[in-house]
Amino acid sequence: MTTEQLLQEFDALPRPAQEAVARAIGERLGSGTHNGHSATPEPEDAEARRARRRAAAQRLHGILRGDGPPPTDEDIERMRDEYLMEKYG
Repeated sequence: MTTEQLLQEFDALPRPAQEAVARAIGERLGSGTHNGHSATPEPEDAEARRARRRAAAQRLHGILRGDGPPPTDEDIERMRDEYLMEKYG
């Protein structure tokens, strides 16, 4: 079974079954072994490492973006002063 076929089968399951499968997979991954085999990953080459990092960066794209423009220096100073007044009275 290919990964794509596995994902299609998973998507066809009802939500509670999907959650149960996800928990079971997480438990197996967390235990470090499966069927007596170590879960230690094979060493990856530099190109695979770059591809993995590139994919992670694409998933994280925009995570720090706010709803509006970035705060000005004056806004940051005002927020800091408000925080200190709230903390120390």
